Amino acid sequence: NYTIDLKAARWCITNSPECPDFPEEQWLALLAGKAVNLDAVFAATHSTSINEIQTHEISEGIAIRLSENTTNPTESKKVIRMADEWTTTWHAYTQAVLVAFPHCSRELALYQQYMSSLFRTTVILLHGRVFVLDHAIRGRAGQCRNVLLSG
Repeated sequence: NYTIDLKAARWCITNSPECPDFPEEQWLALLAGKAVNLDAVFAATHSTSINEIQTHEISEGIAIRLSENTTNPTESKKVIRMADEWTTTWHAYTQAVLVAFPHCSRELALYQQYMSSLFRTTVILLHGRVFVLDHAIRGRAGQCRNVLLSG
């Protein structure tokens, strides 16, 4: 159970040889079973800058977060706008999930198939609505332990 000590769990995973390229600040949400910000994953995996983030917890639920983007401050505002960007970002997310939760491979694959079918059958101009749906589904699954992405 990673939730007993999320920071220790993150440290163990991010320092293992199996650890995929995944933004360090998103590991805590992933390990806690919450929705991960795919836009943050997309921005981090397509970044050309070094973004040092330090978080210092003051007390339960209160933390100070310091961030220094060493080249381009607008780079962190990258958002997923196309189906192929979502797919490559989902792949990075899936790799991270499977390191921590290998039993979730079928659920993740089924959800990826579902989203791919939505992108294929939806006019490109309306893909923004598919992204909104994805965000809502993943948010709900992150809030409720009895809801799976695959149905």
